[in-house]
Amino acid sequence: MRRLGLPRAGRALRMKTQEYQASLNGLNIFFGAILGVSVGGIETLAPVPFMMLLFMVAAVVIAILYISASPHRIAYAVILMTALGLVLLLRAPTDLLFGSIPLPDKLLPTLIVWTAAVIVVEFSPRESTSRPVGGDG
Repeated sequence: MRRLGLPRAGRALRMKTQEYQASLNGLNIFFGAILGVSVGGIETLAPVPFMMLLFMVAAVVIAILYISASPHRIAYAVILMTALGLVLLLRAPTDLLFGSIPLPDKLLPTLIVWTAAVIVVEFSPRESTSRPVGGDG
């Protein structure tokens, strides 16, 4: 009886556990550094807008990490990409959300690309044992 599933070559392309973790760690380190560059200049904000922007960015970063760590990864991926897309379309999201806090120009593109990259890694084919229940990526 023939086994159903990927051909041998397709199975060989599945990520191993270590490759999956390396991918997530690499993305998180790289985009963490880029995020630091992206928010350059916010030190000139008044204390309350500064805190609010930090809170907003921290919430998005946590949601990005939840995509790979939560059993509800599909929900986090959909909600986060929808929210970031809506913010991008509004063009003045901080006016709507917080008053007059200016978003750094490169912040939103950085968060969108980071989210998309994590989604690609998370939903790429992996060995069946490669999906950690609560990974730290």
